[in-house]
Amino acid sequence: MVAKSKDTSSEKRAPLRMSDLAKMAGVSKSTVSRALSDSSLIPAETKERIRALAKEHNYRLNKRA
Repeated sequence: MVAKSKDTSSEKRAPLRMSDLAKMAGVSKSTVSRALSDSSLIPAETKERIRALAKEHNYRLNKRA
């Protein structure tokens, strides 16, 4: 009998959290929050990098958090 491999492409993944995005970008959660809210405290280059990561990973703010 041949073992069937599981198809992982259809499995649901946990939503990306702000802390996950912060780790990927190498910044703090507060920096991610400020970048996504277009704070003038965050350099444009950092904002662009964080927004690109957020878009690439389909990040959505959790309105209930």
